[in-house]
Amino acid sequence: MAAGVRAIHCEKPIATSYADVLTMRRLAREAGVQLTVNLQRRFEPVHRFARQQLAAGAIGQVVSLEGYCPNLPDWGSHVVDLMLFYLGDRRPAWVIGQVDVTVNRYVYGAFAETSSLTQVRWDDGTGAVIVTGREPQTPVLNLENNLGLLVQGTAGRLDVRGARCVVHRFGAPDITFTSPFSRDTSTWERGVDPAIAAGTADAIADLLSSLRTGRTPVLHGDLGAAGAEIIFATYESSRSRRRVPLPLHPHDNALLSGLSQGFWQPAGEQRSTY
Repeated sequence: MAAGVRAIHCEKPIATSYADVLTMRRLAREAGVQLTVNLQRRFEPVHRFARQQLAAGAIGQVVSLEGYCPNLPDWGSHVVDLMLFYLGDRRPAWVIGQVDVTVNRYVYGAFAETSSLTQVRWDDGTGAVIVTGREPQTPVLNLENNLGLLVQGTAGRLDVRGARCVVHRFGAPDITFTSPFSRDTSTWERGVDPAIAAGTADAIADLLSSLRTGRTPVLHGDLGAAGAEIIFATYESSRSRRRVPLPLHPHDNALLSGLSQGFWQPAGEQRSTY
């Protein structure tokens, strides 16, 4: 911002403390800088199809959501964001969570929990549960959907994974949507899922168009802040042993401060990209 750039496209997690999230957003607004976060899965056909089905009432009223992934800061940023995306970006009322730190785990160099359990609740009674962990400490999260989202409704259920969305409707045939991108990993450039590459390209095209026209970009910084609030609220709940109402206070990273206070005694180190 000090260098005079007009736009910043930030990877996720947007920051490693909630205070930094809020500061980044405030400084961007004050400087007139367009801040976006690369939550590119909002552009993926599978997730857009899922949101369309939910909006059309294919499974009735949404009752609950379940998300499964290796960790909260990196992969969990997508899971949390997609839950908000599916629900029309409504802010939840509170978060309660528990965190385990068995090993010093770093994902893309940032410290992450070994495993965690998050419960989120909205004022209308809709609830969500997010479970994280990976092998060897946490080998199986859910026998049916170990990486993805499940959405329960009053008239059916949505099973959403990286390349497929299945709409299970009570008393009606299933609807299945499959990603148009290749699932043959031998064809992937540098091992990257082409759906991710295409979503990122769409995100960049959108932010450039927004910069030219002055409209709000699809992946505006408030979305990154909203997801980060739930993640940092999980850490705060584990540290303070309480249900955390939103908006979130305090604004530090309770995972790191709790670690420094001796809440966990991790042994060994694991560095990876998930």
